[in-house]
Amino acid sequence: MAASLIDPSRAPVAFGRRAVPQLFEELQQRPEAARRHRALNSLCDLMHDPERVYQTVTGGQSGAGLTVFVLQDKETVRQRDSEAVRQRGSEAVRQQALLSSSLLPPLSQLLDDPSSSCRRSVHRVLKRLTLLPAGADALLTLVPKLMLKLRQEKEEEEVQALILSTLSSCSYQDPRPALANDGVSLLGHILSHRSTNIRREAADALMALSVCRDGKEQVCEQNLLPVLVGLLQDEDLEVQVNAVGVIMFTVTITTGTHSETNQYNR
Repeated sequence: MAASLIDPSRAPVAFGRRAVPQLFEELQQRPEAARRHRALNSLCDLMHDPERVYQTVTGGQSGAGLTVFVLQDKETVRQRDSEAVRQRGSEAVRQQALLSSSLLPPLSQLLDDPSSSCRRSVHRVLKRLTLLPAGADALLTLVPKLMLKLRQEKEEEEVQALILSTLSSCSYQDPRPALANDGVSLLGHILSHRSTNIRREAADALMALSVCRDGKEQVCEQNLLPVLVGLLQDEDLEVQVNAVGVIMFTVTITTGTHSETNQYNR
């Protein structure tokens, strides 16, 4: 009867504080893919407990944590690793633990992973991290790379929307990295995207850039006010609201006021 309760997709877990270190020890032994997958499944289960978060970041007493495993060759293992990190980034306490770890650099390398599901999980982690000011600040160095991903237009629409949301949060924290990488021009191009979700996120990111004077001036220089006025008729209310936000910020400078006046006088 007891045997029927054993989940073959999970590795056996030790009792109490020994549970996390034991699973990391098993992973460090580099077992075959099936055993490795079972250990990662059990580790993900444990991370639903906030008290386990610090241990999963540091790897118990090993000091390695998931950093050791997040850049593996096997696609299924990379996907499970990124899923584990995604779970750990789902609450504020977990986000803080992730930010205090050494996991962000190897995690950022997975933005170029050949697996689309792995990249999607990573982008979900990044988006959640930016819900904290410290998270948005920590990810500012990734802004140029994220913008390059948007320019390449190779990602699926969900990932593009995630990238735009991350850029938006980072830019509200500090718009300079995006502005320095021609962010206004890029976002202006995306404003006409066929996807409502992407238009919404692009308009929000542009609003973040238009808070500062440099962003307002670039909106005018790129002649984006007519495009934004057109979005006031968008089928999506949030797109309209975000477009209004950009317009309101922009018209606070003389150039923006003149551009808006000329637009309505046509």
